[in-house]
Amino acid sequence: MRRKIPATTALVGFEAAARHQSFTKAAEELALTQSAICRQIANLEDFLGVKLFRRTRRGVQLTESMVALSLIDASPSANQPPEPPANRGNETSATPLTSTRRAPRRSSTVAG
Repeated sequence: MRRKIPATTALVGFEAAARHQSFTKAAEELALTQSAICRQIANLEDFLGVKLFRRTRRGVQLTESMVALSLIDASPSANQPPEPPANRGNETSATPLTSTRRAPRRSSTVAG
């Protein structure tokens, strides 16, 4: 018997919406429409049989049951990118050196 699992796209949409606490911002990140994210979330909620978000005029928030599962950090600071480590002056950068120049191509003709 084949086991049904939710669509990967719906899970990706859920993760982005939960992180941004906005269907619109999730849609922008994933290059989709707000309506597409909303439909993905609604389908995921139907599949799971639970409400994932509480819809408000200012966006969406994870329901208490989702916060209790601790699947995603719902605090506002969780949406901020991590700060880079401070350079203490005597440390060197660990950035890899790369070249944008290409090596010349070898001739494919064989002398003979």
